[in-house]
Amino acid sequence: MAGAGRDPAWVAADAHKLDILHAVLINQCRIMGGRPYPYLLHRAHETAVVTLDEKEQLTLMIKNELQRNDVVVGRESNKQALKMTAKRRRPR
Repeated sequence: MAGAGRDPAWVAADAHKLDILHAVLINQCRIMGGRPYPYLLHRAHETAVVTLDEKEQLTLMIKNELQRNDVVVGRESNKQALKMTAKRRRPR
């Protein structure tokens, strides 16, 4: 498969591939309604098994990277909002 095993720059370097990627992401986000987030990523999260330690390590890595790039995180992501909505709807 073309581009397999390389970083995502191979898509960004090709205007046609980038247009296709944008179209797919927009369609995926439309599935989720008012809180746009790619549906496939939402489903992957629902089915993934991640240990608490792995989650904490990843969170720390993301925070460190954001800080290195002077990014301030001020509100919950659409992904987090969807997770909280799903928890509120589940019968206990």
